[in-house]
Amino acid sequence: MLRRRNEFVRSMAHCILAARLTGLAAIVSVRTAMLRLIAIFVGVACLIGCRGAPVQEMSDARQAIAAAREAGVTESASPDLYAAQAAIVRAETHLQAQEYARARYAALQAKRHAAAAIANATRVDAQHIEAPAATPQ
Repeated sequence: MLRRRNEFVRSMAHCILAARLTGLAAIVSVRTAMLRLIAIFVGVACLIGCRGAPVQEMSDARQAIAAAREAGVTESASPDLYAAQAAIVRAETHLQAQEYARARYAALQAKRHAAAAIANATRVDAQHIEAPAATPQ
């Protein structure tokens, strides 16, 4: 058993030093079935753990929509805010169904649409300030 462990350590050190450690090389270099199973399990667990619920993206999208509303943008006047609201509803639906990749994408769309609504409202306000209506004399 000690000899196998030493061989494993040497083979892993060789892979790391030779910069050939890839996912497949790490699994193939493991000699025993139990260690190979553990390596596969750890790899899958890392992949699953990286793709959790998009909590931050959902929060960012909600805050962007709230900021657009605070800026005076309404859904009836801005198609971007309407699209943002629809996207956040889609994101919540995907989140309920545990479709995290789709929920993340919809939340990012909602944030982008809300930012566009704010930018359009700011642009319209700037145009009104720069070019006041002419008053008849």
